[in-house]
Amino acid sequence: MFQTIFQLFFTFLFVLLSLSAMADSITVYVSKPPKQQESVGRVDLGSTTSSFSVITSDNFENRHTELSQLIEQETGIQILSSGGVGGFSSASIRGASSEQVAVYVDGVPVNQASGGAFDLSLISLDEVESIELYRGSVPMELGNASLGGAINIITKKTVSGFNSNLKATLGSFTTQEYSLSVSGGKDKNSFILSANALKSDNDYEFINNNGTENNPDDDRREKRNNSALRRDSALAKWKYKINSNANIDSKLEWLDRLQQIPGVQNNPDADGVVLLKNLDFFSQYNQKHFYSSQAEFSAKVFAGQLEDRFIDSRGANGFSPSDVQSFTDNIGSEIFVKYKADFYQLKYRLLFERQDFTSEDFENDLSPQSSQRNYFEQVFEYKYFSFHNSLISAFSLRHVYAEDNNNIAWDIFDNPVDVEDREYNILTPQLGIKYKFNSAAYINFNMGEYVRLPSFFELFGDQGFFRGASNLKEETGLNIDVGYVYTIFKLNSWLDNSKFYLGYFHNTIENLIVREVNSQGFSTARNIANAQINGVEANVKLYPQKKWSVLLNATYQDSENTSDIPAYTGKRLPAVYEQDYSLLVSYANQKWISGISWQLKKNMYYDRPNLLPATDISDINLSILRKWQRHSFEFKADNLLNNQYENFRLQPTAGTAYYLTYTYRL
Repeated sequence: MFQTIFQLFFTFLFVLLSLSAMADSITVYVSKPPKQQESVGRVDLGSTTSSFSVITSDNFENRHTELSQLIEQETGIQILSSGGVGGFSSASIRGASSEQVAVYVDGVPVNQASGGAFDLSLISLDEVESIELYRGSVPMELGNASLGGAINIITKKTVSGFNSNLKATLGSFTTQEYSLSVSGGKDKNSFILSANALKSDNDYEFINNNGTENNPDDDRREKRNNSALRRDSALAKWKYKINSNANIDSKLEWLDRLQQIPGVQNNPDADGVVLLKNLDFFSQYNQKHFYSSQAEFSAKVFAGQLEDRFIDSRGANGFSPSDVQSFTDNIGSEIFVKYKADFYQLKYRLLFERQDFTSEDFENDLSPQSSQRNYFEQVFEYKYFSFHNSLISAFSLRHVYAEDNNNIAWDIFDNPVDVEDREYNILTPQLGIKYKFNSAAYINFNMGEYVRLPSFFELFGDQGFFRGASNLKEETGLNIDVGYVYTIFKLNSWLDNSKFYLGYFHNTIENLIVREVNSQGFSTARNIANAQINGVEANVKLYPQKKWSVLLNATYQDSENTSDIPAYTGKRLPAVYEQDYSLLVSYANQKWISGISWQLKKNMYYDRPNLLPATDISDINLSILRKWQRHSFEFKADNLLNNQYENFRLQPTAGTAYYLTYTYRL
C-alpha cells in the first residue's frame, strides 16, 4: 500500500511541476495575499516552510459553531468528540494522537504537563480572531516541535474607536449561548472586553444497545441522561503603544465550566460531573528596530492556574465512587530575537516554564500527590534566501532540558509508589526548504526530529483506574513531508485565485506511549509500540463564479503498528480514520451567505488489535446567514442525515440539531 501511495503522489507531483514550468509562458496576475496581523514573534506565513492553513474570523463571525467543527473542515485534521454541545473535543493531525498535537493561545503553550489532550471545547470562538494550523513541521516561533503539528489560536485584537457586538443563540437540546464584546481605543491605549455564556441540556435521543452490540433485541431508544453543560468565559486585552516601534500587549482570560458525565449504560441515577476553572495571564513587550533597523525583540511573561475536579458519588462511571481534585499551576517567560539581513535571517527563542501539579483523592482520604516540571527550551534558526528569494532554506536546532521533581504517588490500590526524579536533555534538528517556481507555484519540504515527554498522568496514574509507569521513556519521532501549492491568477476567469494543494507525509514514532486495559478495567501506560504513518492529503479551492466558492479536502493515511507484539504488528493505530473527505459549497453576496457541507470518514478502530471497528461518519450541515447594516440572523442545521456515531467508545454523538443566532453590532 505504501509503495502505491508513493508512486501515485510523485506521478501527480511530476504533472503539476510540468504545469508550473509552463506558467512563465502564461499571463499571470499576482493577487495580494491576505493581510497578516503585524506582531513581533508571530510566524511569517510568507516565508515559513511549514504546511499550514489559516482560518480567519470571516469564516465564523456572527455564527454559531465550535472550534472543533471549524478546524475539521481543513485537510489533514480529524476531531474526536465525546458528543453533545460543548463536549470534550480533541484534534488529531496527520494520524498523530491528540496528545501529540501542540496547542497554543497567542503563542503561549496550553498543553499541560499533567497530561491528556487539550480540550478544544474550552475555547469560545467569540474571543478568537484567527486560527493557524500547522501540519507536521512546527515553526520555531511556536516552541517545542510536536509529532503531529500545532494549532495556534489568536485571540481578538484591540482596535481604536468604539465597537460593540451582542450575539444570542437558541437551539436544540435547550441550548443557549450569549456573548458580548466591547472594544475601543484612543491615543496610545486600546482595549477589548469579551464575555461568553453557553449552556445546554444535551438530552438528545440515541439508541442504547444495553452493552450488547450483537443482540439488537434489547436495544432501546432513550434520551441522554446527566449530560448537561454550562460554560462561562471572559477575555480582557489591553495594548499600550509606547511609540511607532514598541508596544505592550496584555491579556487576562477566565473560564468556569460544569460538565455532567453520563453513566456507562446511561444510568438515570448517574451524577458524575467535572468542574473546571481556569485563569490565565499574559503580557508581552514588542519592539521593532531593536538597536538596529534590522532587528526585532519581544519578551513575554505568562502564568495560570487550572482547577479540575471529578465527582462520581455513585460510581456510575467506574467500579467505585470517586472525588478527585487536581490543580495545575504554571508560570513562564520567553525571549525572542530576530535579525533580518538582505539574504538571511537569524532567530533565537528562549523559553522557561514551571508547572506544579497537585492531586487529592477525597473519597479515599489519601495524602495529596504532587509533581513539578521545570522546562527550558532554546531554539536557533538560520534562514537563507537565494535566487531572488525563490529559494528559502531554514535550519533549526532545538535544545530541551526538563526535570521532574516528584513528592508522592499512589497506585490504584491506594498503596504508595516509589517515585524517582527524572531529567531530560534533548537536542533535535529540523530542516525546511521552500522553492517558488514563479508567483503561482511553490514546493516545500520539511524533515525534523520530534520528542514528547510523558505526562504526569502517564507516569503516576490518577488514583482511580489508571496505573502509571514511572519508567516510561519519552516518545521520539521523525517527520518528513513534501507539499505542492499552485494558485491560478487569471483575471476575468472562473479559475482566478483558485488554489490546488497536494501533500505527502511520513511519520516514524519510537517508544510510542499506549494505554493497555486489563480484564478488570484497569489501565496502564507502556512504551510497547513503534509506528509508521504514511499519507497523502489534497485541497482544492475553486471560485466558479463571483459569488460562489467550492472547497474540497481529501486525506488518506496508512498507519501501521510496527511493534514486535504479534497481536498488534501490522495493525492500524486506534482512533485514526484511514480516509477523510469533505466538501463545502458557499454562496455569498452583500446580504446573504449560505453554505452546505458534507463530510465522510471511513475505517477506524477503537483498539490496537483492530477488533472493535468504529462506525463510518457521513454528515451534511447547512447554514444560511442574512446580514443587515447592524443586524444579522443565521439559521443552522447540523447533521441533516441524523446519523449518530461514537468517536469515543460508548459516547454517542447527537443527531440532527438546529440553531438560530441573532447578532447586533453598534
